Amino acid sequence: VVAIGESAFRDFTSLSSVTIPETVTIIEKNAFRGCSALNNVVIPDSVVTIMGAAFRDCTSLTEITFGSKITAIEGECFMGCTSLTQFTVPSGVTEIRGNCFEDCTSLATVVLHDGITEIHGNAFRNCSSLTAITLPGGITEIRGNCFENCTSLQQITLPQGLVLLDRMAFLNCASLAEIAFPDTLQTVGRDALRGTAWLDQHADG
Repeated sequence: VVAIGESAFRDFTSLSSVTIPETVTIIEKNAFRGCSALNNVVIPDSVVTIMGAAFRDCTSLTEITFGSKITAIEGECFMGCTSLTQFTVPSGVTEIRGNCFEDCTSLATVVLHDGITEIHGNAFRNCSSLTAITLPGGITEIRGNCFENCTSLQQITLPQGLVLLDRMAFLNCASLAEIAFPDTLQTVGRDALRGTAWLDQHADG
């Protein structure tokens, strides 16, 4: 077995655990999507790529352990994993793809490594438990709606080297009161900071 095929276990709602063979190199789209009882996943060292929505709506998933060779986690991969509380991005992954953690409403802690260069649109949208995140210095773009409705986020330091803060990036982050801006920032998109405590404080200044 070299792949877990597209939609292989989709909506297997009684599946609570899975052992992925160490011959598998790719987990394809929607492979475990909707496995609402799945609570723990160990990704072996052989896996290089996890395709889009592979674990979407695994609402009981609390822990994911990655092997050493993973280089790609595609869009919507963990979207709607409402029991996931923390996530450490594997060292070989350089981009947080679109909608990757959207609607992970219990996600409070995310660890990003220095090799990450871009966070795509909606990546952390509606992560309402996220209180803080450290953005590494290699990030040059934060795409649209990336942190929209992260209502518990209180402070953010935008890294030196950031060029683009895209539209609605922090829309309705009501608790966000402290923002440190880098000298390198060139573009702030429409409504990027609308609905934040920071904008309320600086509205007249």
